[in-house]
Amino acid sequence: MISLSLSAGSGFASATKQLVGFSAITLQNLLRWQAMRKTEAELFELNDRMLRDIGLHRSEISSISQIPFDPTRIPR
Repeated sequence: MISLSLSAGSGFASATKQLVGFSAITLQNLLRWQAMRKTEAELFELNDRMLRDIGLHRSEISSISQIPFDPTRIPR
């Protein structure tokens, strides 16, 4: 027979922390994926002239949308 002890020393608290951490990482990844898809959709809505103005080609959109945004990065 299997028994489950919920005492402080049983590791239940540790398992709960791990589950919460995993959930937070999963949510963070989901939000990052949603932002990537939104960026990609918005770039695909631009016409070729607009893409050329910002230095992109339509074939680069999928790879560009996967780069994380860093507001502190200075383009060179």
